[in-house]
Amino acid sequence: MIHIKQGSLGGAFVKDPDTTVIVRSISDLIKIGNVTLRELIEARLGIEKVILEFAMMRINKEDLHLLKNNIEESERKFLKGERATDEHINFHILIAKSTKNLLFEMMIESIMNVTKSFLLSLKPDVKYINNVLTYHKRIYEALQEKNLHMAEQIMEKHLLDINRKFKELAKL
Repeated sequence: MIHIKQGSLGGAFVKDPDTTVIVRSISDLIKIGNVTLRELIEARLGIEKVILEFAMMRINKEDLHLLKNNIEESERKFLKGERATDEHINFHILIAKSTKNLLFEMMIESIMNVTKSFLLSLKPDVKYINNVLTYHKRIYEALQEKNLHMAEQIMEKHLLDINRKFKELAKL
């Protein structure tokens, strides 16, 4: 994974990383560390705001198209009464991919794997899932408009709402 090149232009370089292995390793470390819901949400708040900054600078039409398709698929599932858990998780990964920064992508994918574990164990109702879709639509619109401030505000409200809902479900 690390390649050392000798000479004046040498140094240590990452060579063809297998991101699946890296993401799984980070996810496992987070799970083994018994990460609390509060810690997970705090990490997401910090990391996703930074990701939004870079996404605003680098997002292109193809990235926006992928996000729109993700939202449309989530809507289709909601209308059928199905959960769109994978689509909701992937929405955040797609934003990270739009930064064109592999580390952001791997970090958010790892964190979202842990988030998915919480989601699957707590099983929020379909009405709440639709609420998530509303946030995603608004974040998408802010990305389209290149409005970082709006995107960050909506993301923060979204994540705090997730935190509230997860706490509520965990007490049941």
